[in-house]
Amino acid sequence: MSVFWKRISERIPEPKRFFWFIFAVALAIRLIALRILPDQSFPDSLAYAEASKDLFKTGIISNHFCMPLYPVFMGLLGGLNGIRYLDIIFSSLSAGLISWIAFDIWKSRTAMALAGLAATIYPYFVFYSISALSENSFIFFLLLGFYFLNRDRWSLGSVSLILSILIRPSIDFISPLLIFGYALVVHRKKPQIAVARTLTYFIIYAVMMTPWWLHNVKKYDGRFVRLNLASGYVLYSGNNSLNTSGGGIGGVDLDTKEFDSITDIFERNTAMKNAAISFIIENPVRFVKLSFTKFLRFWRLWPYASQYSGALYVILSCLSFVPVLLCAIWSLFLFNRRKWLTVSPIILLIAFMTAVHMLTIGSIRYRLPIEPFLIIFAVRPWLKWMDPQVCLNTDSNA
Repeated sequence: MSVFWKRISERIPEPKRFFWFIFAVALAIRLIALRILPDQSFPDSLAYAEASKDLFKTGIISNHFCMPLYPVFMGLLGGLNGIRYLDIIFSSLSAGLISWIAFDIWKSRTAMALAGLAATIYPYFVFYSISALSENSFIFFLLLGFYFLNRDRWSLGSVSLILSILIRPSIDFISPLLIFGYALVVHRKKPQIAVARTLTYFIIYAVMMTPWWLHNVKKYDGRFVRLNLASGYVLYSGNNSLNTSGGGIGGVDLDTKEFDSITDIFERNTAMKNAAISFIIENPVRFVKLSFTKFLRFWRLWPYASQYSGALYVILSCLSFVPVLLCAIWSLFLFNRRKWLTVSPIILLIAFMTAVHMLTIGSIRYRLPIEPFLIIFAVRPWLKWMDPQVCLNTDSNA
């Protein structure tokens, strides 16, 4: 069987050509989905559209929870209809990047083909590509950052990661650790070089974030806001007496009426943080149980929301995500020490994202940015018999 797959792998184009092949196929699938699937009209999509209108009309984004780059994209492209085409392009490019990162990690065209084709048809990627949500652009720049860092092009990697932060601040805390880790652990640079690169990252970060900081100084009458003012709301959403499901943005798991009388947004944000911290301190056992509930919801095999929990959604989710998850877990047992070091930044990202949403709120939507990396891991067990030569370098018993 390995001889058969070897003959097929020899026919796979070199990475650059295959990248564009994957892009073209993914683009076609997503454009078809745009024509077939109905508009989901997510509240977040409407919020981004409103933020975009504010920004281009007044120069200020009135939404206190929003980062600027996605509204900028939306405004430049004429709103919700235009942004969907950019999302489709980003999602299609991401499929190509997934294939290329898989090639860089596994040094195998078979791995590149498996990862790329899986990303091309992965139902969650197709669905979110037409939903007018910031996940597509965030994932694209996140993957681009890892692509450059894998190749030791750390300055371009830094710029890409910061662009992702300007869309969603999810990785703001660990981005410097990724720069440091890639230099020291993956590329085995001297500690002083790793430190220098990390310090340079902070300089690039300051330069790229300055327009946003100036916007916030103007918006908040001279007060400095580095990212946004969502932290208190999100933390309280996941840690309050009403929360039982592990979710919390609206619905029965959240009631913020007690904070409505606080007109100052800074004071309200602080009050929500303090209320969440008090809940955690006063209810440690419940906090642990709730964190476990959020963990299960974050790694849930199919959507939680009632409108997406029908039989068709459950079947599609189980047929797509479950094999990816199981193969990704299996791959962890096949790494030798050097491969563990190579993928350690990816492991850090997965662990960090999981921990953040165990602390705040859990949802499979928030898991989406790490699913490209699960696909990259998931191809590894298949190489055992499809491309055995790779296994000589990556098996734990090599």
